[in-house]
Amino acid sequence: MSRRRTSFLNDLMDIAEKLPWWAGVLLAIVSYILLHRISIIEMFPAYGGNGLEKAFYTQLAKTLALVFQYIIPLVFCAGALISVKNQWNRGKIYNKQTSIDSIRQLNWRDFEQLISEVYRKQGYQVMETDDGPDGGVDLVLRKDGRKVLVQCKHWKKNKVGVKEVRELNGVVAAKQAYSGILVTSGIFTTEAVGFAKESPIELIDGDKLAKLIPKIESATEISSLD
Repeated sequence: MSRRRTSFLNDLMDIAEKLPWWAGVLLAIVSYILLHRISIIEMFPAYGGNGLEKAFYTQLAKTLALVFQYIIPLVFCAGALISVKNQWNRGKIYNKQTSIDSIRQLNWRDFEQLISEVYRKQGYQVMETDDGPDGGVDLVLRKDGRKVLVQCKHWKKNKVGVKEVRELNGVVAAKQAYSGILVTSGIFTTEAVGFAKESPIELIDGDKLAKLIPKIESATEISSLD
């Protein structure tokens, strides 16, 4: 999926959306302080060609800073609010899961949100990408100085084959990541499992995924006792 063209302000909001809400607020504060300082720079009389040119660019910077000292912080704050909403939505999706069947009923976007929350709860910093369904790497995890790339395959019927594992392995190498994780709500082929054992790719199938969510494990244990 090709990335749509966006404006500079939309790009800033996208950055804030993907960060923890407090990071967006911090960016708003820092950007206001920096831009406000530029907007109040004192102007001195300009003499000669170089002086006039310098005065022109200084005045231009002051004018832009005067306007954007309010706009950019507001954009970052809006992104922080969306980040809060996304965090609430991820928690809601996570808490609703009761079995692998409930996971398989999710749409592709909610499935990615679930996986994102699973790794957040494991202490990872999670960055979500904008590639869309099956468009490449969906999540970038960071922990202990290591970068891990995650691809989500919400395939309900088809088995995930060795082709997808090879592709992720190539992306991991190209982006110089520590490893990769391929997650599916279904299962992997024998060839995919064999290739993953010889590469830095971890495979998470439906059964393994269910075990990563304590609520599902507890529900399974209770069911087995009935």
